[in-house]
Amino acid sequence: MTTRDHLVHRLQELYAYERDVLPLIMEMQHTAGDERVCLVLRQMRDELRSELETLEQGINLLSAHVRQERSTMVPGLHEALSRFKHQLNPSQEQWAMHTVLVALTIVYDILGAYAGDHALASATGESDVVLLLEENRRKAQGTQRRLASSMTTLVAENGQHESRRAA
Repeated sequence: MTTRDHLVHRLQELYAYERDVLPLIMEMQHTAGDERVCLVLRQMRDELRSELETLEQGINLLSAHVRQERSTMVPGLHEALSRFKHQLNPSQEQWAMHTVLVALTIVYDILGAYAGDHALASATGESDVVLLLEENRRKAQGTQRRLASSMTTLVAENGQHESRRAA
């Protein structure tokens, strides 16, 4: 296996992850219960779709084809989200916060993959692929900032709400 082969494999894995996580994001969007969270998840969904197109371009530039494999990580995310909801019976506010936390986990996974894949693409001299990965990384960083801002707002509001209930 060459470093270029490794890059192709990693891009195909990332493609599968982002493709398979889309239905989970859409499910989270429909159940979030907070319009602001729904909006940021809708933006995340749209950006993931754009990232998928860019990843497909990168895979094609490497003279490879997108494999239609399933992500091994997404079922675990789905199970953890379901377990939280059914075992802990969270309030609507806690559910909205947890939804954002799971979305942040997804974005950080993606950002980590882009960092490593960028290094592989650079090492192989695939400058066009490097540019595509940088574009996707910027999109993911924007998503991360919006999610983090939403989380800060939700936590502050929930803290105020819990303080009023305790008083």
